Amino acid sequence: MFRKYRFRDRLEALIRRHLEVFVSDTDLCRLFIAEVRGPSDYEGSAIREMNRRYTSVLIRIVKDAVKTGEVRPDVNPKLLRDVLFGAIEHLAWRYVDGRGQLRVAQTARELAAMLAIGICVDG
Repeated sequence: MFRKYRFRDRLEALIRRHLEVFVSDTDLCRLFIAEVRGPSDYEGSAIREMNRRYTSVLIRIVKDAVKTGEVRPDVNPKLLRDVLFGAIEHLAWRYVDGRGQLRVAQTARELAAMLAIGICVDG
């Protein structure tokens, strides 16, 4: 039987994987954060489309959780996307810039819990 994963578990897994990629390839992380979003040709670019498709995974997870009653129906999935990926980029930039350590599992757990408290029905 298919085990249904809770929203919090799915959210934490998504955050953890995103952080793992940034930590495993700091050059890619630096390029993405510093270079890709800066140019004026980002809008309408293939990179923007890839980013949109990637972040749509989170939007789908949130919408599914609203349907199952785990997440409040008034939560704006796009705003949550911006908050989450903005936080991750901020954390990753400190790490890539050599100003701190990034504990992937701990950070993913803490960030997922913090967000879940604000948006989940059961807090």
